[in-house]
Amino acid sequence: MRTTYNQEALKVKKSKKSGGKPDDIYVPTVKWFRQMEEIMDSSTAENETESIETEIAPPSENEQGLLEEQVIEVPSPTLLQTPTRPSTSKTCSRVESTGKKGSRVEAGSKNKKPRLQALTEAVAEVRKAQETLITSQSISDNEAFGKFIAASLDKLPPADSIMAQGALQRVIQKYRLNALNKSSSASEASALTAIQSPTLSWDSPPATTPAYSTDHPIMNEDTVANDDAAIADIISQA
Repeated sequence: MRTTYNQEALKVKKSKKSGGKPDDIYVPTVKWFRQMEEIMDSSTAENETESIETEIAPPSENEQGLLEEQVIEVPSPTLLQTPTRPSTSKTCSRVESTGKKGSRVEAGSKNKKPRLQALTEAVAEVRKAQETLITSQSISDNEAFGKFIAASLDKLPPADSIMAQGALQRVIQKYRLNALNKSSSASEASALTAIQSPTLSWDSPPATTPAYSTDHPIMNEDTVANDDAAIADIISQA
């Protein structure tokens, strides 16, 4: 019966869709079609109301517990967007920190160079001071005085420098001759005492020994003048 009803109802729908006149609509030949249509309409209405009630009805306690367990918190768009900003700032800060570290390393390497240069210069100065101290200790007083005399002569005019050189030479020559006379007289006296005969008496006059006089002809005024002139000529020719 249901199959027959469905076939007849399909024919009625097709005739209505064709757009014909009301008289052209298909009329079912089955006598019980109207009664069956009412039954089917009532059953479909009941099914629709039941489905609506099931959709609207609140869930049971077990279903509600399952739903609560299965609930997943979905963050809002603003919450989803906010983490991106800190992440970018973190990355930027990391990049900046790495850049700062690189600049610190470069600055450190640059600062090390002047320090090394300062240390090397300080070591060189210390070594130089040690060398000068050693050389100054090894230099005698005469050498230091000679350097002083040379520096003093360089400050004088040429003529005065020449005259001072001559005077210094004469003074040095005088003291050298005195030292030579003392040494020669001492050596001659020792030689005479060694060759004296033991038969000689102490009353006999002592033998005289020639000695160099400090008034050597070289130290005469004429000689000094001649020496000064000769030195001046030699220096002028040089």
